[in-house]
Amino acid sequence: MESSEFFLIQVKGNDSIVLEGCLTFLSVVATHFLMRKLSLFIYLMSLCLICTRISAATIQINFGGSSGLTDWNEAGNGSGSNISDLKDSNSVDTGISLTWTDNLGNNGTSATSSPTSPASNLFPGAVTRRYAYGSGSDASTLGVFELGNLDENTLYTLHIFATRNTSENRVTRYTVTGNASETQSLGIGNNLDTYLTFSNLSPDSSDEIEVSFYETGVNQYSYISGMVIETALIPETSSLMLMFLGISGMLLVWKRKRQ
Repeated sequence: MESSEFFLIQVKGNDSIVLEGCLTFLSVVATHFLMRKLSLFIYLMSLCLICTRISAATIQINFGGSSGLTDWNEAGNGSGSNISDLKDSNSVDTGISLTWTDNLGNNGTSATSSPTSPASNLFPGAVTRRYAYGSGSDASTLGVFELGNLDENTLYTLHIFATRNTSENRVTRYTVTGNASETQSLGIGNNLDTYLTFSNLSPDSSDEIEVSFYETGVNQYSYISGMVIETALIPETSSLMLMFLGISGMLLVWKRKRQ
C-alpha cells in the first residue's frame, strides 16, 4: 500500500482511525525532505493534529415525532422506534444502535420552534417543537434507552435538550451510565436555551451507555426532545509511543542538518 493511500482513510461511523497511518505518512514525507527547515516540522505536526481531529463524529437524534430533517435520526418514544444503525450528521452509518428498554409512550407538540442560544446552536426548531414524554407515577414517567455497539477507545459526549410550553417547571432528571454514572436535572417549562451536557463518557464492559430520564416529583412529567452525541477517539498507547518516536527522530535529523 502506498503511504498516501494509507493516509487517506475513510471515516465511517465509530470505526477507530489508526493513527499509525498518519505517522507513517509523516515519516515518509519527513525522510523525503530530510527536515531541512523547522517550518516543515511544524507543518507535519499540524497534519498529524488534523488526522486526529478527523476521528470526531456528530450524531443527532430527534424524539417525539418526525422532524423532517434528513441528517437527524428519528427515535420516537418507545420500542417501535429502535434504531439499529444511527447515522452521523453526514448521513454516514455509524454502527451504533439505540434500543428502548423502557418506553415513554407519548408524543407532544406543545413546544417552541424558536429556541435561543446556546440551545439553538445544536437543536433546530424542527426538533425542539416536538418531544417524547411520560406522565403519572414514577413507573410510567421513566424512559430508558441504550446506545450500543460503542467503541471502548472512543469518548462520547451527550447533549440533551427538552422543553414544553408551560409555566410549570416540570423538572426531568437524566442519568447517563457507562463505565461510570452521572445525573443532572433540567427544568422543562418554557425552556428556550438550556441543555445538559454529559462529557467524555466511556461505554461499560458491554460497549453500551444507558440513558434514563424520569420525573422528580414536580408535576410528574418527564421529557426529551433531542440529543446530540459527539465522539472523540482516544489514541492508543502504541500510537502515542510511535508519535513520540517519530517526533524525536525528526528533531534529531533537523538538529544534524543544522550542524
